[in-house]
Amino acid sequence: MEKVEVEITTKELLERYNERFADKKDITLKDLSEMKESGISAEMFLEFLREKYDYLFHGSRNEISFADGVKPSKDGVIFSSDNPSVAILKAIYRNNAKNLGYPLNLKEDKSNMVLVIDEPQEDTIGEKGYVYVISDKTGFKRDPNSNWQYLKENTAEENTPFVKRVEVERADFKYPVQVN
Repeated sequence: MEKVEVEITTKELLERYNERFADKKDITLKDLSEMKESGISAEMFLEFLREKYDYLFHGSRNEISFADGVKPSKDGVIFSSDNPSVAILKAIYRNNAKNLGYPLNLKEDKSNMVLVIDEPQEDTIGEKGYVYVISDKTGFKRDPNSNWQYLKENTAEENTPFVKRVEVERADFKYPVQVN
């Protein structure tokens, strides 16, 4: 009997991983390793989720519990993005350098996605972080100065629930980083 090879498209692979992780709230680096070996990056998977479900993403180095949800910043705002590359950036790089610069408006091909870090602190650059997947966009408004950022004014300090926590690592941010 002759062995027949079946070519699986990227979209079919993404659908399979989506089904595999459908009931899984916590997606770890270990969970993602097989997916990455098959050529699907964390960013591609998150982009697939955004396109399929219209999710927003919040990146943080902190591991946030599902019970707590995403907390507002000290200014009372929750920042999120519909762009997975930005969420991965925020999950790995802390905003504690003299300047953490990246474009507020990304080109469709993301060719202008360059992160500039001026005078980083010891913990500005992390090894891993988390992308929180937000399904309820209630209260989020697109920032008029950006084509990827959403803001939720949260003066009542209500936390925002998330449906998945995806662990990412520094290698998941595939764009140039310039450290000064």
